[in-house]
Amino acid sequence: MKKYFGIILLLFQISWVACRPAPKPAMGKNITDGQPKISYLDSIAAAQEIIREDVDSFFQKINAIDIQIQMKRPKPFDNITEAKDSFRRFLQSEVLDFQAADTVFLGQIMNEAFARIKSINPKLIPPQIQFVKIRPNHYGKDVYYTRNETIFVPENIFENPNLERQLPIFIHEIWHILSRKNPVLREQTYPLIGFKRHGLKLQYPEELKKQLLTNPDGAMDFYYIQLQSPTAGLQKAIPLIFAGSKEVKPGKAFFDYLQFDLYLVNEHGQIQTKGGTKTSIPMDAMPDFFRQIKDNTQYIIHPEEIMADNFMLLVNTLHEKRMAQYSPQGKKLAEELLKILKAF
Repeated sequence: MKKYFGIILLLFQISWVACRPAPKPAMGKNITDGQPKISYLDSIAAAQEIIREDVDSFFQKINAIDIQIQMKRPKPFDNITEAKDSFRRFLQSEVLDFQAADTVFLGQIMNEAFARIKSINPKLIPPQIQFVKIRPNHYGKDVYYTRNETIFVPENIFENPNLERQLPIFIHEIWHILSRKNPVLREQTYPLIGFKRHGLKLQYPEELKKQLLTNPDGAMDFYYIQLQSPTAGLQKAIPLIFAGSKEVKPGKAFFDYLQFDLYLVNEHGQIQTKGGTKTSIPMDAMPDFFRQIKDNTQYIIHPEEIMADNFMLLVNTLHEKRMAQYSPQGKKLAEELLKILKAF
């Protein structure tokens, strides 16, 4: 997928929700053992699955502006209860039945993905994966996301099935299911890119809180990264995504609103801004951010997304024997990640 939005602080473009396709990966053999239970939900079961809460509390955390944007609703809701009730009904109208050709295509992708992951460690294959086919109205075409053990697949990918293009995306999404069901992986792998649990109850300034958006693959805000600033010293920061505009227009898509920044959090859990959505972290702290997350991916809006992309890249580069493509620091990260995955 190629969905891009501007990062105010970082001044370059990155993508969100699904990883970028890798160039022409070589196909391996299908596997018949060690497969998880795969379910393709019909529209009746999918209508219930798409509104089921997950361990990251997506529906608890999502706010009104996020719902407005996804529903393309210019008029604000009267209250958050009305917003969430309307949102659930809207999501239920987005689900579709799978066609036979759809499940054949997804099965081919999964067999290849499982074979590559299994070559690292068969225990990395989740015991269960469900698929739901969705209309792309809420996030857009080509946008996948996960909840619980379910991968939500946009219907437009079946118009021109391309296994080579979709395979990296599915490996990325499998990481989200794996890490959600095995939080120890988060605790082991996030420190590889500088992120640790802060153990604080975060308190958001009201102006920023109203604009926050929620990544369905990374709804938790439990992790911080400590940055060294030459002018301000050590800075504890958390990554947040937010709506760059308070006004919702029918013709604008979700990614037209989405922006990303890092925010200072103090020892009491208070998020610091310069008013509104303006960060108080100095620009000279950013080199330390990039030093810690390494350069394997520009998909940097949340530690969960950084690790999902690193997982996908590692799986594919090992299969294709392309480890030499990494920079020295990127290769070290890949090797440390591989060590953790083999011991899982």
